[in-house]
Amino acid sequence: MNSPTRLVGLVALLLCLAVGGLTTRASVQESEASGMGLQYGFRHDPMPFIEESDSLQAVLIHRHVFHTPKPGDEAILTARIDEILAGQREDGLLDDRGHGHASALMELADCGVDPARPEVRKAIETTLEGDPENDGEIWIRDIRGLYMLGVTDHPKLTAAIQTALDSEKDWSGPYKLCLWGPNFYLRVLWGGARHCRHDGRLQAGPELDDRRTERRWVRGR
Repeated sequence: MNSPTRLVGLVALLLCLAVGGLTTRASVQESEASGMGLQYGFRHDPMPFIEESDSLQAVLIHRHVFHTPKPGDEAILTARIDEILAGQREDGLLDDRGHGHASALMELADCGVDPARPEVRKAIETTLEGDPENDGEIWIRDIRGLYMLGVTDHPKLTAAIQTALDSEKDWSGPYKLCLWGPNFYLRVLWGGARHCRHDGRLQAGPELDDRRTERRWVRGR
């Protein structure tokens, strides 16, 4: 690339940066003029939603982020728990086996369901039986749902964690699963290792490598 072309490119870049800066300052000024305030940043203030909404999402933030439940929160959580369990099938599944059922298990735990409740015990037992169409496999999301519900020392759960560890080459590393899939595996197995027996290979959970593009296990040797 010759010097005149480089110069034109540099000028264009500087103009873009200048226009972007002016746009950002204008946005801030507009936000201030509208009275929104900048306590939580000029783009979006989440606190009115958290403080005023009676949605399930706001209630879960009260419960898990601020640990300050508000009046009426318990009723909303109970209603959601009852709604999930009302859809339970005769075989104990809460939804289609796989993502749907596992997500329901995790949501029940997030809502504070009593794991001793008969419907929940049935769902747990069905999950521990594994997928009959896939050699009794307990899916990675099922593992998380189980230990979120207090199943922390069951032979089938321990075996499922071991199976996931042994199949690490199938899900760990770049271009494996979706963009967040390997991260989910690591988070689940790290949590499971804290709660369940395993073979000792997993000592301290995942840590970022120097490239910060993937995670690796800290293994005992």
